[in-house]
Amino acid sequence: MKKIIVSLSIISPLLFAFNCTTSVPLARPSSKVSDISPSIVNYSPNNANIPNPTSSSGKVTIDQSQKIAFMSNRSGFWDIYNMNIDGSNVQKLTKDDMKTPFAFSISPDGQKIAYISDKTGNSDLWIMNLITKEVTQITDTPLGEEGSPSWSADSKRVAFHYNSNIMTNKIFKIMQINYPFIKSQSTIQTLISDVSNSLLHPSFSPDGSKILYSVNDLTKGTSYLHLYDYPTKKDIEITTRDEQPINGSWSPDSKKIIYGTVNNGIFQVNTNLTGRIAIGTFKNIKGTPFFSPDGNKITIARGYGSISDSIDDCNVWIMDNDGKNPQKITTEGGISLNWYKVSNSSSSTVITPSYPNQPTSNPSSNSGSSGGSPSNPYAVDPNDPLLNP
Repeated sequence: MKKIIVSLSIISPLLFAFNCTTSVPLARPSSKVSDISPSIVNYSPNNANIPNPTSSSGKVTIDQSQKIAFMSNRSGFWDIYNMNIDGSNVQKLTKDDMKTPFAFSISPDGQKIAYISDKTGNSDLWIMNLITKEVTQITDTPLGEEGSPSWSADSKRVAFHYNSNIMTNKIFKIMQINYPFIKSQSTIQTLISDVSNSLLHPSFSPDGSKILYSVNDLTKGTSYLHLYDYPTKKDIEITTRDEQPINGSWSPDSKKIIYGTVNNGIFQVNTNLTGRIAIGTFKNIKGTPFFSPDGNKITIARGYGSISDSIDDCNVWIMDNDGKNPQKITTEGGISLNWYKVSNSSSSTVITPSYPNQPTSNPSSNSGSSGGSPSNPYAVDPNDPLLNP
């Protein structure tokens, strides 16, 4: 696997409608990740660890402070909807009439959606304010495509992947952009880059110490998950290539990773790579499973047949965190999931991260390079949605 460091996002103004900034490169033997070092934040909703897999009665109690968001083409085109966690009260959030289902991410404060839309003809990153319904286009890249956006724990950054469509200069990146987005002032940083393997699904742990990402080997047609630990600067491959993982997400306490596979169902593994177990018996998972905010349940998109042939037939399911008591909660289709706490502005309770010791930028011997580390180095959020089947 041949990877390169790209410490400066040198992208033509025709590709991105905002400025770029330098990050200090960090050399490693296997993967290359720019040294935009996020701080370790104390993000522990209610200080509760995720429960070990246990069965419950399976009965779904409606919690008005939580919603599940998903994509559906029930109107004839793809858009983002949300609903109660029992499948009731379905509401349409976007009106983009997309041709394809894309990934999206709800911010931890419950007030914004970062999503990919093809309504302008190419796949670009947009942000919608769920309170005001204002929509902002973030990228405009006719020669590239963005995907799998993910919010930071403080709702101030969005990570996403970028694939160049220039055949003579193929490059794959995981990047991040500051929010609020201010044209001509906002900056974009390259976190990871590669010239031979597709990089997808950035997923930062809630405590900010790690980044999970998926690698697609384009020559062998295999995929696998990587985990990079910022404090130790170690990068490890956490799945076997036989597993064919799609992509993963984090438990609320940052101690476990759950991921779906192409043919073998759902698995869970501790971040120290112990305790790998299968979750449930479903084999036809489409995309990424996600924990509920309290870690007691899991939501999945489930369909039939091959990934490319069955996205119209997918529906949203929830089940206990051990895979038992599965329940289908949509009947008109659903894929690309987020389970989130709604905003205080919607008169519901939301748990937001606290930062008792806000750090400054990471000092470095290379600090003389232009730009340096971001002024707010918090890691981006784990709730990376699936880049859809």
